[in-house]
Amino acid sequence: MRTTQYLHDDYDNFIVAEDINRRAKRYHFFESVEEFERYRPTLSNNLYEVIVDKQRLYFDIDSDIEVDIQPLLDLLVNPTVYTSHRPGKFSYHVLDSRYVNDNVQCKYQANLIREQLPEPLKSKIDMDVYRRFQLLRLLGCCKYGVDNPKIGPGSLKDSLVTNIEGCSLIEDCDIPYPRLDLRYQQRKLHKLLS
Repeated sequence: MRTTQYLHDDYDNFIVAEDINRRAKRYHFFESVEEFERYRPTLSNNLYEVIVDKQRLYFDIDSDIEVDIQPLLDLLVNPTVYTSHRPGKFSYHVLDSRYVNDNVQCKYQANLIREQLPEPLKSKIDMDVYRRFQLLRLLGCCKYGVDNPKIGPGSLKDSLVTNIEGCSLIEDCDIPYPRLDLRYQQRKLHKLLS
């Protein structure tokens, strides 16, 4: 494991954030998901996948009432649903089997799909999760101080937004605003981690 505070130019690392308290995180850089899984027993259960670059199309749904997510699933290709419900809160992470090149494309595609959905589902989709530097809980993990692990089918690797193996690229991402280049994203992440 590398615990360097910067990204290499060839950054194909698997990056994990760990809550060390309610306000602070520690970042870990691994050569692969397999390396992380070997090291995982030494970490807490408050872990997040760091999403910076290529990513599967995904949706974060949070609601204080149970909502029918089937209309969303009907618009996706081979979707997978992960949950982390707790009393008074229903929480879903839904992953598509297609991917895009960055957060701007992901937000754009997610919004195109969101606009086709009925209420109340449409308003329960969190559109603030498509940042250049985004964290999503890992399978089996909880937020700091809360005991509602993310659960769902398959392996840890299957559940990762950044795992694009076997996924198809959405090529028709004609976005009406400029995309930020990868070098800019790397500099921003380096600054954040410094």
